[in-house]
Amino acid sequence: MRSGVLPAACTDQIIDALQDRDFYEDTVNSLLFAVENDLLDNQVVFEALLMLGSPKAFSIGLNPQEDIENNQIHAQIRNNRAFELRRDRRFKDWVSALGYVGFWQQFGWPDRCRPTGLDDFECI
Repeated sequence: MRSGVLPAACTDQIIDALQDRDFYEDTVNSLLFAVENDLLDNQVVFEALLMLGSPKAFSIGLNPQEDIENNQIHAQIRNNRAFELRRDRRFKDWVSALGYVGFWQQFGWPDRCRPTGLDDFECI
């Protein structure tokens, strides 16, 4: 992981969840349990949840401007599995705090996002 070490067992769970949606909820809950009980670093879990496309990544409480040390993590917002994450209201706050919205307004919107008015946008 770009943000730290993820144990092999967790990696296996994530791969299973990416390959079979039946494992998704258990994997997300397992990762949240690990971060809540200080078994895994919160940035590692945040990145793993982004990879899974889970909006629960926002429930960890990281500040995108202060707590995310590796900017490559932000690339996960464009992954195909992140549609649930992009639809979450906190996603808008997150990309706004990082300055993406201003950048998109000036240079063009990414494939999965579009403006819906002067001061709003949606992403799928």
